Amino acid sequence: MRRHPSRLIDAGITPERYWELQAVCRQYPGYVQKVRRARAGIVDRPRRRSGKWRRPDPTGNEAAWVADLCAWADRRIRLIEACAEGVGPAPVARAILKSVTEGRTYEQLQPPCGRNQFFDARLAFYVRLNEALMNET
Repeated sequence: MRRHPSRLIDAGITPERYWELQAVCRQYPGYVQKVRRARAGIVDRPRRRSGKWRRPDPTGNEAAWVADLCAWADRRIRLIEACAEGVGPAPVARAILKSVTEGRTYEQLQPPCGRNQFFDARLAFYVRLNEALMNET
């Protein structure tokens, strides 16, 4: 952890849990891409280890699996976005979302708030995300 680990611990987030939350957030672009591709009807057929395409699934199990995966990814997208929206006004929420999902720094984003306010909002985001993920399972 980089900045103010004691603040995270005071909020009930251990360093290991913080890394887990960061990993969930860094998967956000992949979730968005999967959902967009599935809604467009683009489904990647899995390959075998040899690199050859597998035969289409005649029972539709694979299609059901893709639909379930996309529904799960869509829930995660909405969860992350809702946690970001709950920490402040829309411009700050967008900056927080870009910071946690794309790994951008405060200097790269230049949000419409001060540095301390930004990091307080980011801490609030991680606290909200932690609570939401705990309630999800």
